[in-house]
Amino acid sequence: MAKVLVLADNQPLADEFIQLLKQDGHSVVGKFAEDVDHIVSFSIPVDEKIEAIMVIPPSSDLIGKRCTIVVHDLVQCGMEEWSDLSFQEWFNSKCQHPPVHDSVHYWLSWRDTLSALMGVVFSKAPLPKKLDICGRRGMCILETFEEFKILYQRTMRVLDSGMDAQDLEKKTIASFPIIARSSRPNLNPLHESLLAAGRDDGWRPAYGIGVILMEWLAGKVEAQEGVL
Repeated sequence: MAKVLVLADNQPLADEFIQLLKQDGHSVVGKFAEDVDHIVSFSIPVDEKIEAIMVIPPSSDLIGKRCTIVVHDLVQCGMEEWSDLSFQEWFNSKCQHPPVHDSVHYWLSWRDTLSALMGVVFSKAPLPKKLDICGRRGMCILETFEEFKILYQRTMRVLDSGMDAQDLEKKTIASFPIIARSSRPNLNPLHESLLAAGRDDGWRPAYGIGVILMEWLAGKVEAQEGVL
């Protein structure tokens, strides 16, 4: 199995990636060496002469010599600097203040992010110079807020008094317009790279917005209250 050097500025995401590498039988090394097969840097500057894959948020201008992977709208509790999240503000206000601005997001689970990275890093096909990763479905910020509000209120009720039949019912929210794909980052290079790596479905995120938001809420509640 390959030896992989992982450089981490985004420590939570890098730690999860390292765990996946080890589970898959790869050796993870802690320093540069001649026999390293792959170098993956999570937002840590790497010498431009080194064939590294650079994983960055959209706000970064770092460039990887082998490939630059830009991760958009990533959702993981404690990693808010990687996307324009309003979740903390909503959480603090108990969802009393709906967003007043318009924006579109393609929310992405950190689990799907790591799955894509595993496919890309070990692809035998040449990688493009840049790949974008994001969710496939666009959501306006108000629709995201309404989903978040339902899950937040359900979570607080369960913590306060336990779960009842009402909490098992699927809540419906108002209809929102379908977001045109033209506003989405170009996912074709990622999709084609994963197909070339043997992923039959290419880029097909497994985690929907409900799971993504619930994971964020669980992480926040656990960090603040230690109740989960």
